[in-house]
Amino acid sequence: MAPRTAEQSGKIREERRSQILDAALDAFAQKGFHDTKVSEIAARAGVSQGTVYWYFKSKEELFQAVFKDRVEAMFQPIFATAFDESLSPAGRILGISRGMLELTAERDEIVFVFIQTLATREVANLVTYDLGRYYHDILDVLTPLFEAHGDRQPLAVAKLYAAVLDGLMVRHILDPAMMDLEQDVAEISALFHLEEV
Repeated sequence: MAPRTAEQSGKIREERRSQILDAALDAFAQKGFHDTKVSEIAARAGVSQGTVYWYFKSKEELFQAVFKDRVEAMFQPIFATAFDESLSPAGRILGISRGMLELTAERDEIVFVFIQTLATREVANLVTYDLGRYYHDILDVLTPLFEAHGDRQPLAVAKLYAAVLDGLMVRHILDPAMMDLEQDVAEISALFHLEEV
């Protein structure tokens, strides 16, 4: 049997790292940061605890990686909607709304991890820079859209819009039966005067 090439070894390492991150995401979403043990993550990933520590020095570092690699990555396609020039500013805002709410329905574990960063100061401190950057990025994207839409106080409206979306996402996590995507998007449209898409 021929030895692995550097490319093959790199691919295996990346697959193993991804496997650990997926297991950690599920564990953190189900049990929370504090109640999750690295041994549980290892078991979910089908690897030894030592293997987890070979990739990540601590549970804190693993949580940071989950946030950066999984949480941030899931939001990227939604940000792309903001720059879709085939849509009006109102259409882009509604597209972001739909994308965020669909994400909540399809990948609630992502939202659970995200909410942990908001709800627990110690956990928030693990990702303070990333979390702060996320909100600044959202406002940097939304404010020009609301300005182009004709709002007189676009930053204030963008902040309110982000708070409404956050609230809907939390509500859907707490009670998925309350999710009615079309109704929620229609209500956002009416609330922020986006009907003229």
